[in-house]
Amino acid sequence: MTKDELTLGYAQTSDLCVHYAEWTQQLPQAQSSAPIVMLHGLSSTLHIWDIVAPQLSDNHRVIALDQRGHGLTTQPNDGYDLDTSSDDVIAFNTAIGLPEPFWLIGHSWGAAVALNTASRYPNHVRGLVLVDGGALDLKQWLPTWAEAEARLTPPSLSHLTLEELRVSMRQHWLQAAWSPDAENAAMYSFEEDANGQAQRRLNLRNHMQIAQHLWAFTPADHFPKITCPVLITPARGYGDPLRDETRTEVIASTAAQLTHIRCQVIWFDDTIHDIPWHRPTELATVINSFIQG
Repeated sequence: MTKDELTLGYAQTSDLCVHYAEWTQQLPQAQSSAPIVMLHGLSSTLHIWDIVAPQLSDNHRVIALDQRGHGLTTQPNDGYDLDTSSDDVIAFNTAIGLPEPFWLIGHSWGAAVALNTASRYPNHVRGLVLVDGGALDLKQWLPTWAEAEARLTPPSLSHLTLEELRVSMRQHWLQAAWSPDAENAAMYSFEEDANGQAQRRLNLRNHMQIAQHLWAFTPADHFPKITCPVLITPARGYGDPLRDETRTEVIASTAAQLTHIRCQVIWFDDTIHDIPWHRPTELATVINSFIQG
C-alpha cells in the first residue's frame, strides 16, 4: 500500500449499507495510534475530507463515511435524528471492526453528530474535533422553526445542468475556497436526473428532517457530559460582522464551561464555512497538533 492510498468500500449495518473511504499506510505507527473517524455536514459527502484526510494518515488509520441518506449510503425515509445518527456511527465502526476508542471529527451538522456521539458513548470516543459546527445553538439566531425552515431550505437546482452547477459553485459557493480538488469533491453531493438536470443526492424531505433536528439541538446540554479532549475550530470573516461577534462570545462561553477537560479553540479567520476546502492544510496541521498533544 502506498502513501496516502485511498480505499473506497461498503459496510453493512442492521439497516444501512454505508459507503466509506479509508486512508491508511503500512507504517507501523499508523496502525498503533487511535483511528480517526470523520463526519461530513448536511447535504455533503465524505469527499469533503479528501484533501484533509491524507494529511492525517501518517500516524493514524483515517476513515470517513457517507452518513445516512448522503452520498452512496442507503437513503431510508426516517432515522435522521441526532441520536440515530450517533447510533449509525457506532454501528458502522462495529461493522468494520474499528478499534476503540477513536478520534471523532465532524464538520457542520457532522460536528453536532460527533458531539452527540461523544455525549452518548463516552467510552468509545478518544477525542473530539468540531469543525465550524456543534458548538452553536441555532435557536439563538433563529428562535422559531418557521424562521429556521425558511433559512435552511435549500434552493431548487432543477433549472441547472451539472455543468451549469459547476460554474455556479465556483462563483457563489466555493468562492475563495475554489480549487479543482474542492470542486470535484463538492460535485459528489449531486447527480444527474433522467432529464439531464442536476439533483441533490439527499432528497428535500430528508434534508429538512435533519435541518429540524439540528435546529432543535442544544449543545449546552451535551458539553457537561463530555469526558474527552475537545478541539473547536470555528470560521469567521465571511458573514455578518455582528453575527461573527456573537459567535465569538458564544464559543468563548462554551470553552469556559469545559474546564474539566482539555479544550482548545482555534479560529479560522477570513474563512468560509467549508474550512476543509478553504484551509485544508492549516486545518490538518491544527488537528495533528491537537491529537499529538
